[in-house]
Amino acid sequence: MSPPSLSVVMPNYNHARFIREALEAALAQSVPAREVIVVDDASTDDSREIVAGLAARHPSVRLLEQKRNQGVVAAMQRGLEACSGDYVAFFAADDQVLPGHFERSLSLLARHPGAGLCSTLARLIGEKGEDLGPYHTPRISETECFVPPERFLETYERWGSWIVTYSAVFRRSAVLEIGGFDAGLGPTADGLLNLVLPARHGACFIPEPLVLWRKLDTGYAMSSVSDPRRAISVIEALDARLREPRFSGLFSPSLLTGLKRHALALSLYEHARVHPDGLDDLAILLAHMPEPDLLDAAMKTALRAGPAAAHAVLKLYLFLRQKPADRLRIAAAKISGASR
Repeated sequence: MSPPSLSVVMPNYNHARFIREALEAALAQSVPAREVIVVDDASTDDSREIVAGLAARHPSVRLLEQKRNQGVVAAMQRGLEACSGDYVAFFAADDQVLPGHFERSLSLLARHPGAGLCSTLARLIGEKGEDLGPYHTPRISETECFVPPERFLETYERWGSWIVTYSAVFRRSAVLEIGGFDAGLGPTADGLLNLVLPARHGACFIPEPLVLWRKLDTGYAMSSVSDPRRAISVIEALDARLREPRFSGLFSPSLLTGLKRHALALSLYEHARVHPDGLDDLAILLAHMPEPDLLDAAMKTALRAGPAAAHAVLKLYLFLRQKPADRLRIAAAKISGASR
């Protein structure tokens, strides 16, 4: 039996300063991808020239050009429809894949061919490539593992979401089965995949950082979560999709409620970080929390008391909204930092 093949799809818009490094990291993998497809979303910088130069030396690199800017979700969907690998990875043009990623991911997926995806941990880097530390998604296992679909809900309820999209290798047929990326979901389009595929097919996990995720406040995902009205719109849209008849029976009502809470809490955190004086916007986000409780009421009272009280209470509020396992991780990290 031949080993599974991998396609890489890299959406790009005006990332000339990063894309060469991103492509070279993907091309340097110990197990090469069948193809690396760059979908340029009508860039106005010299991105296309950089990609064309690399394509001239690496036949696996292909450039697809969009004549008008349509957004990253449309670019990812076009790349998905154009690729041919058994598996597909979607890497941002400003991120970097670390050595061994393709080999280890495909090896684990070959041992669990029914899995919908394989994800890894990630580290954050800044605009200039500076190390910003680990991206704190849950470490659901200390060793490589497969979470079967019948254990997905239990694992998610305990740990929360552990899948970093830009670290994941997806089974292409499973992604196409649900239609790929829904542009109506904006930056939560990958969230649909990260929930439906593990719930239907299970998911593999590698507990090591194998990607560097560049954290920019101007990035697509960040621009959404820090805009409360847009954040609410896409969170509501994702919730509606997950409740559609085609996904009936995959998710419990409590999981869907928790998912919506988590997404709104993330928007609260990011909005408070970027716009510390935007208390009215925080109140708008809180007003959309499903099944509000005493914690929500306390947070609303703190918002009315002014910025100092609001930000002091917000940290505790967000901490208590974490999954128990994540609260232990955060507390351990604080204790470890204080002891240095």
